[in-house]
Amino acid sequence: MTTEPAIHRAHNVWAIAEVVREIMKQNASDPETLAHCACASRALSDPALEVLWESQHGLGRVLGLLRSSFRRIPTGQEDFFGNSHHSFVLCDAIKDNEWARMLRYARLIRSFLSGRERMDGLATVALFEKLNGQPLFPNLKHLIWRSSADGSAMLPLLFSPMLSRVSLDLLTDEERFDHQTSAAPVAVDYAYGTALATLHSRAPYVKNIGLFTSGFHCSVDRIVNFHRLDSLKLGPVRDPGPVLELCGSLPHLAHLTLDISKRSGTDPPLPQIPETSLVPLKKLVLSGPPGAVVRFLEAVKAPCLYLLDVRFEAAVDSWKHCLQIIPARFGASLRRVTVGVEDGINDGETCSFHDWFSPLYAIRDLQRVHIDSLFDTSFTIVSQDLEDIASAWPKLRSLGLPHSSEGDVSSAFPITALQSLAAKCPHLRNLILPLPHHAPLVGLTPPPVSTQQTCLEEICIPSGRWPQDVRETCMTYLNSLFPRAETVLLDEEFGDMDDDW
Repeated sequence: MTTEPAIHRAHNVWAIAEVVREIMKQNASDPETLAHCACASRALSDPALEVLWESQHGLGRVLGLLRSSFRRIPTGQEDFFGNSHHSFVLCDAIKDNEWARMLRYARLIRSFLSGRERMDGLATVALFEKLNGQPLFPNLKHLIWRSSADGSAMLPLLFSPMLSRVSLDLLTDEERFDHQTSAAPVAVDYAYGTALATLHSRAPYVKNIGLFTSGFHCSVDRIVNFHRLDSLKLGPVRDPGPVLELCGSLPHLAHLTLDISKRSGTDPPLPQIPETSLVPLKKLVLSGPPGAVVRFLEAVKAPCLYLLDVRFEAAVDSWKHCLQIIPARFGASLRRVTVGVEDGINDGETCSFHDWFSPLYAIRDLQRVHIDSLFDTSFTIVSQDLEDIASAWPKLRSLGLPHSSEGDVSSAFPITALQSLAAKCPHLRNLILPLPHHAPLVGLTPPPVSTQQTCLEEICIPSGRWPQDVRETCMTYLNSLFPRAETVLLDEEFGDMDDDW
């Protein structure tokens, strides 16, 4: 009697296309596994290929499918950092079978980031003719292009009608450092205008545009033609006035990121910025010289502003003016604030947290407040500051306080001051703070806790360490105050790595 071999059938879950695609997405960072899945069966092949080809960096894999006709050769040139440039050149007629295979995979590409490779003009023309004016990636939704204007002949090939997000940087590394100092438009500024005109003719429904540009009229005026635009990122712009006027003509602009360039000593003063209403604006990210940032905020009327991120150097008077403007103009709608104090105050003095940031206490409904102090500017935080924060912002969900990079510990900021947050901020989930002083806990086992807050998930202390003999007591105290929170002391997590360096 012969025994027939057992037949192993795949589980029924593999017949559900949505489940298979989700499994493939979970392996998006493992191209080797996806390639094996693509060869395993018909059920796995299409979902694996979709994920494998969804995002592409550079043209290497795509033009690699046209191996009989395209070659990647060095140009003999290097960029500012010494990296060699390469160019794709057409070396023979394109074969029909390779072309058909390439088109199949090109349809799967949804996101494209340009590489360092270029394509010469003749090869670009050949592709244009072969495509009959159609885009190379017909389903492309997200395009990030970083190549010089001279090396961007093939850019229109990537303008798919499906595009939603486009970021363009047409500057060479050499141009990037001095472009923002030019008082008049140069060739690349006109190239941005041409690129936007071509983009609008082929993809008029783009919703998100980012340009690395000085913001001259010839560069940005055509943005107004994108009537569905809801997100715009520009910079470093020389004069924010015309940009603000442009934004006022965009009916759906909800998110604006603007970097204002520094002006040299020989430049004329920044012109006055007319007040402009941006009714749909919900998110504003702003950086630049102190005076320019303050003037821009004074000119913006944004009654629906929900999130504000402001960053500039540590100019005391400008910051105090800025922090008075914020609640006066945006306090009714603002829920999230990020403040970045950059560079250092020249005299090296320590600043009072209360003196700088107490005007923000007037915004009672804030849910997220992060205050970053970069480089050498340090702020003194005391117990009363925690009490004021907890009383002013009871709806806080995330709080980040400035800390010293040296990990200095002040007795004016004792660990017991955190009881105010535990008692008055029941929704707080994330907390970043300087290392609080351990003195109140010395000799106390277990440390006393009057209130517990069970919503906090993480406490991050970026710098500093408690003495070894009180470390466990401090950790126990934090765990008693915030029993669900994980406490991360970065100096302990990465201290050994620093020692190795």
